[in-house]
Amino acid sequence: MDNELKKILLDLQASSKDIKEELKEIKGALQKQTNKIEQITNKINVLEKDNQFLKEKLKFTERKIKRNNIVIFGIPEEENPLAYFKKTVEEKLEISFEETEVDNIYRIGQIKEGRPRAVILEFVRNLKKTEIFNKVTKFRGTGITISNDLTEEDRKEHNVLYKNLKIAREKQYQAKIKGNKLIVNGEVYTYQQLKEQEEETGENESNNFFRTNSAPSTPTLRNGSDSEETSGCNSHTQANSTNQPTVGVSVKPELKRPVYTRSTSKRGPEDRDPPSPIVKKSK
Repeated sequence: MDNELKKILLDLQASSKDIKEELKEIKGALQKQTNKIEQITNKINVLEKDNQFLKEKLKFTERKIKRNNIVIFGIPEEENPLAYFKKTVEEKLEISFEETEVDNIYRIGQIKEGRPRAVILEFVRNLKKTEIFNKVTKFRGTGITISNDLTEEDRKEHNVLYKNLKIAREKQYQAKIKGNKLIVNGEVYTYQQLKEQEEETGENESNNFFRTNSAPSTPTLRNGSDSEETSGCNSHTQANSTNQPTVGVSVKPELKRPVYTRSTSKRGPEDRDPPSPIVKKSK
């Protein structure tokens, strides 16, 4: 009986030793796989960083290429685009430019009945484009609308900002676009915030964003503010009412502070000037 127990114990010890060896081999194999996974993960992280860098570089290059471009709507299909636009600019804006200042000009899009295709005009330098945009309101009544030639990403960003600007103004909020941010009753909203809100609640619920985040303190708009602020966010400067797709000219409005006058008479603590208003920085 004792011999049988000893034999069983010896067998168990041998089996345990074999199991330990197998576990050791398995752990070694798992460690090798773990090391390989870490190496692959590190390579993926490096590739993702390189990819992001290349994307940013591509966006920068594309914006630089389009920097001197103007998108023109409203030039009749049968007209010579350059001659027609040049004549309109010289007569209405009183700006002269030579054809040598234009690098290229061509139409884009498909021909549709009753709607001329848009025209891309590429200036050699940005100075002439800036000069034209400074007098862009003089295109009113000519049938011509112009805009910046935005990248696809910038166009998507603009569309989201301008759509929410329209929603805010329909609710009688004081709203404007400054740079790439929407300001509603003093609250600043980035493109990313607005986009995430649309994805979470759906486009039809996007107007709830302002209801929960901005209470209109003075729900009245100044006369003329609509056209002035739109020039900084609207996708176009409208010469006359059209349904053309448009993109914007960014104009940063000047931030004005209230002016308080000081009295020469002695005043108590209750008569001191109110503190300057705190201007919230863009997030």
